[in-house]
Amino acid sequence: MGNIGNILSNLSFRRSIFNIVEYFTRYEMSNHAQKLIIYYFNESKEESSYIRAIEAIKKYLQEDITSEENLTPKLQSLLDAMSLEAKNWDTN
Repeated sequence: MGNIGNILSNLSFRRSIFNIVEYFTRYEMSNHAQKLIIYYFNESKEESSYIRAIEAIKKYLQEDITSEENLTPKLQSLLDAMSLEAKNWDTN
């Protein structure tokens, strides 16, 4: 599966990040917004993809998505899914 597996993992991880942003904005992200999130992700100096994704989302939304007041069951589910995708991404 090699490269195809990496591509699918990358797309799945990106989609998990975008799902969180769309949960907050309640709108589908434009291509430009998606590129900006990926830029923020790539600029992060963190080693963990999960932390890099959290930082990118926070920077984009200008909001602490992990605060107790924001942490609904739906958001926790989305964060858990992103965490799993990040672990898969980090091991590839």
